Amino acid sequence: STAEVTTLELTQRQNLAGGLGQLIGVLRRLFRSCSPQGLEQALEVVSDVSAAQRLGALLVQEGHIELGNVVQTWLKGKRTRPISLTVERDEGPSRYDAKFKVRIPEQLQTANA
Repeated sequence: STAEVTTLELTQRQNLAGGLGQLIGVLRRLFRSCSPQGLEQALEVVSDVSAAQRLGALLVQEGHIELGNVVQTWLKGKRTRPISLTVERDEGPSRYDAKFKVRIPEQLQTANA
């Protein structure tokens, strides 16, 4: 499995990764090993629109703009809907990332602010 596929799979199964806080710590390390070409291939293989939306929002928030752009390009023409970054029900105050249609909890906005 590549770093890019792993990032998508962890984003899909964030509860198995120990919740969103733990997931972000793991993803930060994985993001450094990701390439635009590898991410493009992983998006095709995994083919999960919701996971791609969440991953795109996280990539941009963490400052990986080029990788975020790869996700945005892959999402073009696909059916997206507003979703939450977290799978947990009560996330408290959040902001909305209109590019990826993802609600991001305020407590996660410290990383790249």
